[in-house]
Amino acid sequence: MSRDYAPQTLAQMRQKMFDGLGFISLTNTTPRTLADLRTAILSRIGIPDPLGSGQTRALADLVLDMGAVLGFGAMGSNLPPGIFAMLTGFLNLAQQDLWRDLELDKGSASLPPLLESSGDETVLDYQPVLNLAIAKAKEHLSQPDAGSYYEQVKKYLADTVRRAPPAIARTVNAALADAQRVVYSRYELGATGSVTIGPFSVDGDTTTADPTAIQLLALANVMGALGHPGAQEAKQEYERYMEDFLKRCPPNATTLVNRFLKDAQERLFRDYNVFRMERWFTWTLGPGQRFYDIDQNDEQTAVPPCTVVMDPRWVTGAWTSNGDNNWRPLRRGIVPEMYNAIQTGPTTHYEIRSCIELWPTPIQGWLLRIKAFYCLQPLEADSDLSTIDWQAIYLTALGDAKGFYKQPDAQAATLRAREYIGDLVAGSHAGARYFPGGDMRPLPAVMPVRV
Repeated sequence: MSRDYAPQTLAQMRQKMFDGLGFISLTNTTPRTLADLRTAILSRIGIPDPLGSGQTRALADLVLDMGAVLGFGAMGSNLPPGIFAMLTGFLNLAQQDLWRDLELDKGSASLPPLLESSGDETVLDYQPVLNLAIAKAKEHLSQPDAGSYYEQVKKYLADTVRRAPPAIARTVNAALADAQRVVYSRYELGATGSVTIGPFSVDGDTTTADPTAIQLLALANVMGALGHPGAQEAKQEYERYMEDFLKRCPPNATTLVNRFLKDAQERLFRDYNVFRMERWFTWTLGPGQRFYDIDQNDEQTAVPPCTVVMDPRWVTGAWTSNGDNNWRPLRRGIVPEMYNAIQTGPTTHYEIRSCIELWPTPIQGWLLRIKAFYCLQPLEADSDLSTIDWQAIYLTALGDAKGFYKQPDAQAATLRAREYIGDLVAGSHAGARYFPGGDMRPLPAVMPVRV
């Protein structure tokens, strides 16, 4: 494996783990919209979608048709502003009344958008909207045949209710939202062990989990609610699909793989010195200030910041300096007897407990410089980056996971991880070699210098 030193996020390493284990994710699928899934379910059951069936037309065309029926045909499209506004109002009122009659507003106070400009199109099938608007306009103008248009609308509503139960679109939408939660929580609990799914309530929202599983479960639930004879068969179809999915994506795979990655990083960091990296940590000393927080070093607020935190158990040296000059070593350990001596002056000792204590208390604005190993960064959220070599983390976690899932190549994966770590350990010696009894090699000859 070639060396790639750039840190990887938890999500990136998890996807590599899924690839190495041969898993697929319920969230790694092509998403589909709520409207798309609702149309597919209604089509499967044989129910027309009141929001997805029928033809729509623009406001200008509808007003022109109304004008012809109401006796304004001679004016064509040159209707007086008052007549155009009146007919537009009847069309909006008709569409909103039909929306309520079809119970599309249940559970929400939302209504279809108003038709305002000439190009605005109806949301519902234009023919019943047009018939109801004509009936209302004829009634308003005391024309005698308004009742016949009302009858056409009643027949439309009766036929629609017969073929599509009231509020069927809302019912299917709710079933799809519930199905997504069930599917996602059944096999994928997310990185933190809790269900975190995207919005899925309006037509343009897309699925977070596998859309086929969501559609099958929602279909079975809707059929069951409607007393459809195929409900049991649909539920069995969903279970067969999920059982097959289970073979390719075991339950809680995301949570478990995240845990393998986190445990691998912690174990490698603890067991191998090659993964414990040193760096300098700096604190600006304030006159008269003796105590300093471990995680409040100057690098935390630098531009760009370095957010790693010093590990107080792995300090390799401490100094004070006046800028880049006059470096003075500090001795570790402050015994109580020192408090009897001078209280302020050039700092000579330090001690690290819950914070860093300096003694004597600094009197000048010098810098405290500590060379130490740094702690592991969090590896909990998907965006968290690896602190140590990500390939070592991945290979170690892959071997652990293959053993857990009893895959036949688990031993080979573990051996591969050990070989990779062994190469890193060997490379960390940087040319240093061990010689029994000490290094007895002669020093390089030095050319004599004439005096």
